[in-house]
Amino acid sequence: MRPIHLALLLGGSVAGLITALFVIYIIYIIETEPFCPADEAVGGVTLDCVKVITSEYSRVSFGGLAIPLEMLAAAWFLSNIAAVLLIHFREAVKAKVLRFLFYWRFLGVAIVPYLVYIELFIIGAICMYCTAMHAAIIADFAIITYLLFVKKVV
Repeated sequence: MRPIHLALLLGGSVAGLITALFVIYIIYIIETEPFCPADEAVGGVTLDCVKVITSEYSRVSFGGLAIPLEMLAAAWFLSNIAAVLLIHFREAVKAKVLRFLFYWRFLGVAIVPYLVYIELFIIGAICMYCTAMHAAIIADFAIITYLLFVKKVV
């Protein structure tokens, strides 16, 4: 795989992972509120990361276990990075892993509109860290789509 393709495939996921880990560190390790300059509401929506991250919609429940979305995001970005590194070190699996990445990233991009809807219309607040992760997810999908269907790297 060409170095530029490797960098493109890793870029969004690395940025998203750093953002997710930052939020996890701030909230769960040092137990403080993340910096988020709360502004006046525009159309009933404010910039309020604490309101979003602490809302009832910020966790996914599996049985009795509630997992914060930022931890699921970190796992999603990590799986992207692992798949890209697998391609880099095991060229023989390139075609299969690139197809996996396309579908995996499609799943991620398919969830983003729902999360944005929750923020805008149910919580009434936007989190800049969540928005950065959403942008990384969209960038990841755009990159894999470009490489597979325009550049035809497989």
